[in-house]
Amino acid sequence: MSKNIDVLNRETRLLLKFLQDNANQNDVEGIDAEKFFETCQRHRLVNIICQRHAQQVAFLPRIIRQRLVEENRKSSLRQLQNIAAMERVCAEFARLGIRYQLIKGAVLARLLYDDVGARMSRDVDFIICQPHFNQACAVLEKLGYQTKDFATAMHHSYVNTDDVIVELHSQLSVFGMKLDGSQSVSVKIAGRDYQVPDANEYFVYLCYHGAVHGWYRLLWLVDIVEFSVQSSKFGVDFIKIAAIAKKYGLLDVVGQALVLACELLGAEIPETFCISKRAELLAADAWELAIIRDCSMDDCFSFILQPKREFLYQLRVQGNIRNRLIYLLTPTVEDRRQFALPERFAWLYYCIRPILLLKRMSKKIRNLRKFNLRK
Repeated sequence: MSKNIDVLNRETRLLLKFLQDNANQNDVEGIDAEKFFETCQRHRLVNIICQRHAQQVAFLPRIIRQRLVEENRKSSLRQLQNIAAMERVCAEFARLGIRYQLIKGAVLARLLYDDVGARMSRDVDFIICQPHFNQACAVLEKLGYQTKDFATAMHHSYVNTDDVIVELHSQLSVFGMKLDGSQSVSVKIAGRDYQVPDANEYFVYLCYHGAVHGWYRLLWLVDIVEFSVQSSKFGVDFIKIAAIAKKYGLLDVVGQALVLACELLGAEIPETFCISKRAELLAADAWELAIIRDCSMDDCFSFILQPKREFLYQLRVQGNIRNRLIYLLTPTVEDRRQFALPERFAWLYYCIRPILLLKRMSKKIRNLRKFNLRK
C-alpha cells in the first residue's frame, strides 16, 4: 500500500509530522487552530503531543498550545482517577483470588511510555479468567458500580459515581482470543505491581483491536510503533508474533498494522515478518474507509458511507474462515441494543443474529441514500 498523504486534511498531515519529529514553523502557518485541536482529540494524541513532542508544540500558535496544555492536564487528572479505581478493584480481586490481567489504559501508558499520563484513555479494561468472570462482576456491583450497557457472555461494562468506566472481558474476540495468563508481565504503578499480557500476545491483540475499529485513531498505530521500537526492551519477537497470529488466524491483521505504521509513521517493517498481499489490501481498506475520513465523530464507523464494503472489511479482519463464521453467529452488545430480549431468552440471539445484521445493513444503506439525496 502506497498512499498519497496529501489526501489527508492539513491538520492530520501536521499531526503526522509532529509524530515523526519533522514539523517546522512553515508547516503551522495558517493552520486552523480549532480543527487541529479537534484532530488531536479525535486521535487521542493530546498527551503524547504535549509530553513527547514539546519542541514541535513550540511552533504552534499560542492559543493552540494553551488548549493542548489544558486538555493534557485534564486528561492526566482523569487518568489518576482511573488508577485510583483500578487499584481498589485490583485489591479486591487479589483478596478473593480472582485471576485477571489489565489491558490498555494506564498500564499500557506506563509500559510503553514510562508515564501513566502520556496516553489518553477513558476506561479501565480487565481480562478475567473465565471461571472467575461472574465473581468479578459481583465484586464491581459490591463496590457500587452500575451496569453501563447491555452485557454479553464475554463483556460487561460498568460505571461508578465518579464516572469511571470499568470493562470486564472473558475473552478479547468473538472467536475466543484468550491471552495466556501464564506469560504475564508485571508493570509497576505507584509502588504496586499490575499484571499485563505477555508482550507478543499483547502486540497481536493491539493489532486486532485497531483493525476492527479501522485504525481511525492514530494513537493505536503509535502504540504499535512504540512496541516495535522498544522490541528488545519488551522481549518482542516477530517470529513468535507470527506464530501467535497464525494460531488466531490473524497474520494478515498484524501485517496490516505494520503496513499502516510504515506508511503513516515511517516505521520499519521487521525483516522477520512477511507481509502478504491480503495484509496490504486490508491496509488499503482501512485507509479508505476510516483513516482518510475528515471526521470528528468518536467513531468514524458510526455513520457508514460504504455499508457493504465496510461489512466485508469487518469480516476480513476476523481472520480465517472459522473466525468469520463465529463472528457472524455470535451475539454482540449492538444486537442487544437493537432488539432487547429478557435474559432467559438470550440464547435466541444466536438464532436471530444474521437477521439483525441484515436489518442493520439495510438501515445503513437507506440512510446513505437519504444522505445522498439531501446532497
